[in-house]
Amino acid sequence: MGRYGFAVVKPRGGSHWVVYHRVQGDLPQETIPVHRNRVKPVYVRRLARLLEKVLNTEDEEHAHKP
Repeated sequence: MGRYGFAVVKPRGGSHWVVYHRVQGDLPQETIPVHRNRVKPVYVRRLARLLEKVLNTEDEEHAHKP
């Protein structure tokens, strides 16, 4: 996720990781519970949607450049 501008913040003593985009502040922050090194599919889908939004934005920016 870091390759695409996301920051992933480790929990301090808890089990919830926080993922947000460093540049695009209009994207929602996601809190992802991780238990026994596993993430439920619903959270994987949420992260995939965030990544798709970033990739679509990048594609649109490249399409408008001369």
